[in-house]
Amino acid sequence: MEEHENDLQTFQNILMNAALLIRRKVIIHSNWEYGNVIEDNVYKLKGFISYPVILKKCALVVHHGGIGTSHNTAEAGCPSIVIKYGHDQHFNAKVLFDAGISNGSIDRKDLNAEELARLINNALKNKQMKQKAEELALLLQSESGVETAVAIIEQKINHPEFKTMKVKNPVLRANDVSEETYSHKVSEKI
Repeated sequence: MEEHENDLQTFQNILMNAALLIRRKVIIHSNWEYGNVIEDNVYKLKGFISYPVILKKCALVVHHGGIGTSHNTAEAGCPSIVIKYGHDQHFNAKVLFDAGISNGSIDRKDLNAEELARLINNALKNKQMKQKAEELALLLQSESGVETAVAIIEQKINHPEFKTMKVKNPVLRANDVSEETYSHKVSEKI
């Protein structure tokens, strides 16, 4: 096995052992060697699943803390635990914690089954965190995020300074032309 496969196997084993420790039904969505199977109290899922559909039926979500999963989890009204290992995950874990819908996070390199089981059990007992998650879900579901984003973008595009903004030519490479810029009307490109 390659090193990253060993890491995945170790990670999956930790998740499985934590699931066995908490003695609850658990869904683990990962890159399993085999397809969808049920083992003990664990549903091992591989491939595409619709998070917005499945998360609404979950009591808690343990995830990597990516922005999409973090949003889907919050919108479903689920408390969460983040197993972070890079990118925006540290920031997203803090946002979830500060919002009161996560009882903490753990670095993937520090992960072990016992600590994860402890975090899960504590989160499942925390009624205040579940209530905050449900309140945030209602707020997120009531927002019209796409429409608001479009309105803000259109407002910026229609601003006079934006229409004649100087932009570096994205086609030219640094060694082709030094610091050449050109003016164009962004609105004509859109």
